[in-house]
Amino acid sequence: MESSAPDFLEAGKYGERPSAHQPDEQRTTTLKEINETAHDVIIVGAGVAGLHATEAVRKSGARPLVITSSWDTAGYLAWGPSLSTKGKTVGLNQRILRKALFFEGELNGRRTILIDGYKFQGYWRESLEGQAGIRIFQDTCEDVTREKSLWKVKTMWGKTYFGKALIITTGTFLGGRVEIGSEEFSGGRPGEMGSARLEKALRVLGSEFYLTKEEAGSTIGADGIEWGKLDTVDEALGFCWTETRDKKRAYIEPIDRGGKEFYLRLPGGHNRKSAPLNLLPGLKKAQIVRPAYTVFYQAIGQDQLRDTQESKFADGLFFAGRVSGAQGYAESALQGSRAGCGAAKKVSRET
Repeated sequence: MESSAPDFLEAGKYGERPSAHQPDEQRTTTLKEINETAHDVIIVGAGVAGLHATEAVRKSGARPLVITSSWDTAGYLAWGPSLSTKGKTVGLNQRILRKALFFEGELNGRRTILIDGYKFQGYWRESLEGQAGIRIFQDTCEDVTREKSLWKVKTMWGKTYFGKALIITTGTFLGGRVEIGSEEFSGGRPGEMGSARLEKALRVLGSEFYLTKEEAGSTIGADGIEWGKLDTVDEALGFCWTETRDKKRAYIEPIDRGGKEFYLRLPGGHNRKSAPLNLLPGLKKAQIVRPAYTVFYQAIGQDQLRDTQESKFADGLFFAGRVSGAQGYAESALQGSRAGCGAAKKVSRET
């Protein structure tokens, strides 16, 4: 017996991909019908920026549709559990942050916190799933075009949606290419495909992208770590640090409280090639659970965007997060909230 998805979540159909020549709808849809059924704001992507954009749209009274390849990975903290700031963590949802936080202290003159990524994801999904008016669709966005006063979005599995405003929060997935050791493949993260077709569609609209990259550290298991050779930040958590050959600190950050996995955060100027595990004191016998990787992807410059994160070249098109140059979780969240508020206000003026 086939099970149905919950009301808040519509899963994409899996199986044979529809032919490119197959019509999206069985009958012609009138412009009036499209306007009546159009979503207020469509958000592509459900990372930190996408979730904050969705929440901002909802709080403004508009109706958001979130399109994400996998709702299970919504809010995934790909760059480790820590966040370091000189002051408050402005931008991040404070209610969810406080619930997921499990360490707070000062390191090198900066406020540092550790976020339990599993709880962070869970609290976000729970928060949005329980809100009326939010629709979530699991699929990959492949094409966006402007039709009259609406944005038309097409997905990999042949679905078509219309929205009055569109927010792109694809993180590192737009034209993404992952490099692990000598291996290279298309994707925004290991095992997750990129959005090459969406990149082409956005270029047609006037987007001018530049190639950039991010380095993600290794995740290592607790077994094999020689704790006695490490310097401690919080012994109970296993939050420690070691030194590279040039005496810079590399931090071993627990993924969650009481867990057995740790994120290795290398200092600036170092990567997995310049500071391999077998050259780091205390980590020579450590086992890699998930390898470090480099992701190359397309991003749009802030010179192409207004203060609201709306593009200057296409009305009602917004960008937020890594895809628009954000560095770190706090800035991604801030841009997402800004884009969500801007899109909701734009929709309310046009309604």
